[in-house]
Parts: sequence; C-alpha cells; structure tokens
Amino acid sequence: MSATTKDLMLRGFATLHTPDQIEEWNARFGPWLREGRNVFLHTVVEGGTGQLPAACAALLDRTYSSTMLVRMS
Repeated sequence: MSATTKDLMLRGFATLHTPDQIEEWNARFGPWLREGRNVFLHTVVEGGTGQLPAACAALLDRTYSSTMLVRMS
C-alpha cells in the first residue's frame, strides 16, 4: 500500500483581529506588496519528493525560518 500527499501546507493563523483591522490590512497590503515595501523570505529546496523528508525535518528544527518550497521535478 502507498499513499501520496498533495498540497501539504503548514500555516500560522490567529483570530485576534477586529473586522476594521482586517479591512484596513486588506486595503493597504496590495499596494505595499506592489511597491516592494513587503518582502517575503523563502527557501527553495530542489530535488522533488526525495528531499521532502529532510526539508520537513529542517523546517521543524528551524534551519529554515521562512516559507519553504520543495520544487517537484
């Protein structure tokens, strides 16, 4: 028997914001992103599914501290 996992995502989430704060964020975020005022750090791990176990372990031991992408080839 084998299993294939697709679209695995780990995301932080908080519900501490008011509707007004969310509306203001949504209005400001797009322009800030287009202007380059927000930058999202990321790490791309090459090697496809073969690198997935090591990449997940590195994420959990904080080798990567930002978004991690495993490029499937």
